[in-house]
Amino acid sequence: MKKYFTLILALCCGSIVSFAASKGEQVRATNVFQGKLLSSFSNYRLKATFTYNDDNQLVIANTGGEVTAEFDYTGGTINNFNYDVKVIDNDYDETVTYYILLNDDLYASEVYEVETEYNGRTETSKWSFEYNADHQLSKVNHSEDNNVITISYEDGNITSIVDADYEDKEYYELSYPDQLPNTAGVMMFDLCFDIDLGDMELIYYAGMLGKSTRCLPQKFQERGDAPDTIKWTIDADGYPSSMSIGYDYDASMNFTWREASAIHKVESDQAAAAEYYNVQGIRLSQPQKGLNIVRHADGSTSKVVK
Repeated sequence: MKKYFTLILALCCGSIVSFAASKGEQVRATNVFQGKLLSSFSNYRLKATFTYNDDNQLVIANTGGEVTAEFDYTGGTINNFNYDVKVIDNDYDETVTYYILLNDDLYASEVYEVETEYNGRTETSKWSFEYNADHQLSKVNHSEDNNVITISYEDGNITSIVDADYEDKEYYELSYPDQLPNTAGVMMFDLCFDIDLGDMELIYYAGMLGKSTRCLPQKFQERGDAPDTIKWTIDADGYPSSMSIGYDYDASMNFTWREASAIHKVESDQAAAAEYYNVQGIRLSQPQKGLNIVRHADGSTSKVVK
């Protein structure tokens, strides 16, 4: 018993790192993208560009002309809804603001959407998101039209999708015959999976919509239809430089990538390899409330209080 209390005292007297930052301030694109960050995707009619700060936080997404989304990670409250991140999406004739509540893994769990038209009229809706044990998006619920999208996985890859609203259900299946590694972590929700998130899809590139599939999808089929083939061109680093779906030019896309900020990429890599223990020495899947012992990739240890 004396040795036990001596151990606890030694741990508590060591240097303790406090999680003082808010959830929003902890968000990094490198929480999802372990290598390079997406710089742009484009085809013959559009070009989307992504701007990150030195902390590898996505701060501006420009999807063409005056259409921009700006990210604010300070958090706040609106209409009794507490949020961690705010995204203001300015379009030609309307502004849509997404107020995002994060879960403990720093992924979106609930979103309060406010759409303001050019004439001042506003509409609101709510989104909710669920994730599987591998931190991949598994369910989307949008109050508009009571839309519910259920996503099923096998071995880290999306294999089926059920998209239901108050009118009907649609079923989709995917396959990965060549098992192309998704090194980049790219997820074209709408193009490749027919998961319609609207501009909400942009928050994936900020690191707030879960992990990617393990492989790049190559076959997509809506029940009752012939399958579509998704073709990828991969560069020397294993990152997609382009993709196409059949002969649909709108579904063709080119990609460019950029290096993550070096300091925070190292921090992200170390965090991914870290092991967490409670004061009894029992390993944890993630930090729990109170005192945690962290063993880093380099073998060093530290204490954190959550």
